[in-house]
Amino acid sequence: MKLSWLEAPGASYEVLRADGSGGDLKVIATGIQETGYIDSRLQEGTLYTYAVRVAGSGVMSEKVQITATGLVPLDRTEWKVSSNVNTEASNPSSAIDGDRRTRWDTGKHQASGEYFQIDLGKEHAVEAVELDYSLSSYDYPRGYELYVSSDAANWKLMVRGKGQLNSTRIIFSQVKTRYIRILQTGSGGNYWSIQEMLVYSRE
Repeated sequence: MKLSWLEAPGASYEVLRADGSGGDLKVIATGIQETGYIDSRLQEGTLYTYAVRVAGSGVMSEKVQITATGLVPLDRTEWKVSSNVNTEASNPSSAIDGDRRTRWDTGKHQASGEYFQIDLGKEHAVEAVELDYSLSSYDYPRGYELYVSSDAANWKLMVRGKGQLNSTRIIFSQVKTRYIRILQTGSGGNYWSIQEMLVYSRE
């Protein structure tokens, strides 16, 4: 389970979790400096309640309830990312650097044919991709198609759809692949931005 939150300048954070909707919140992680946390100690199908607290204070986020699906984000250490647009002005690696304050963007109004591509480093069995642009809520892809490939030459279309405000989770049938390409198929008056990108697997 990946949690993310807005920054409180200069603060560190504690993550609290309860099993179910009425249990007592207990601290499961402390001293977190980033604005995100991945909780992998979960049971599929179980409902969990989370909150985030500024360490050493009573300032706490609202509670959120999430049911674990068994999907976990892949490690991004070996990834290589690229795009066919604006790679000089906006580095694609900013979308996988763990900092939501940095981003990749198109640098111009969205136009059909723009893509963002991931090389996972090796083949993985994947079934979801998440695009986070919550600090630029309207920079969502007006339309998208997601393709996979084992060699970056022959591509298979897995799913098409429309982006959503704040973030878009693209879900598709499990497939083993090394390369993923998200093709922007719409047009609009906003940039297409990605602050953080995750790929989900059951591995």
